[in-house]
Amino acid sequence: MKTLILGDLHLKKIESKIENEYRHRVLKEVSRYIKKNKIKKVLQLGDFFDTRRALDISVIDETRAILDKYFKGVHITTIAGNHDVYFKSTNDICSTASIFKDNKNITVITEPTESEFGLLLPWINKENYNKTIEMIEASKSKYCFGHLEINGFAKVKGFNETNGLKPSIFKKFDKTISGHFHLVQGDKKSGIYYIGSMFQNDFSDVFDIKHMMVIDKTLESVMIHQEFFTKLHITEKSLKCDTEEIANQLNNNRFELILNCKKTIERENFLDKLYDKIEHSEYKTIDNAELLEEEVEIAISEDVSEMFLEYIGTIDKTDDEKEALKTLYLETREGMKK
Repeated sequence: MKTLILGDLHLKKIESKIENEYRHRVLKEVSRYIKKNKIKKVLQLGDFFDTRRALDISVIDETRAILDKYFKGVHITTIAGNHDVYFKSTNDICSTASIFKDNKNITVITEPTESEFGLLLPWINKENYNKTIEMIEASKSKYCFGHLEINGFAKVKGFNETNGLKPSIFKKFDKTISGHFHLVQGDKKSGIYYIGSMFQNDFSDVFDIKHMMVIDKTLESVMIHQEFFTKLHITEKSLKCDTEEIANQLNNNRFELILNCKKTIERENFLDKLYDKIEHSEYKTIDNAELLEEEVEIAISEDVSEMFLEYIGTIDKTDDEKEALKTLYLETREGMKK
């Protein structure tokens, strides 16, 4: 019998109408796959919810609606991720375990467990580290599934894990599949793969095509055909392109329009036509015309700055603390330019 494997869900309160619509498009695609392939079991690899200490009751209500609409008749096994547990040092208080304790269709894994799928490893902390290593060493399973931090894999683009587990620990398994890191990535030699988050969550997911996996006789990857975050660079050559065709690619998305050409009448006419044709989208325009005209030399790479700001968005802090860190970084950077 086939089992569907899903990555981090990070269910949360979505204020944006079009982002909420995007998430439901993804869920609808997953649901269609479940029905078409007669799947009765789903294994979800942690971070079911996004907020570990202040879970909004509206999110819980929406979650029940999602389960009833898209996963009816399916048994879900979910592994506790770091966003699901209240404390960093223990998995004892876990949002999914508390919320789904009376739901017979959901099993929550908070401790290392041998299962019909393989070895299941929830979030590793000081309390369960030794038991986790013992379970790995004793396991005779073909597959290992977890919510893991493994050295050498990207937390976000440009930042690899260096303080996690050694890949060699998992060499006994045919494949190790993990949630936690949101980028889809893997290493054929070690057999370690990060399934990636099920949804695109921010601009660090641009061009990262999301996947799910299915266990049948083998373990296979299945593409999710939905995107939400994107970036479009406009150059002088772009000004010759069909604005309607470009707008069709951007509609229903959140995107950044990056202008890498000088401000001319031709450019402004092109943008007027493009903006008129963009519908049902959220976007911001980044105009690099002044940099091109004045040939300003920037000491700090914008790409590095962007990656660093994206990294701050992934760390285990409150939203207020993250914003404070971003503000401090940007103020420091501006001070260095003066």
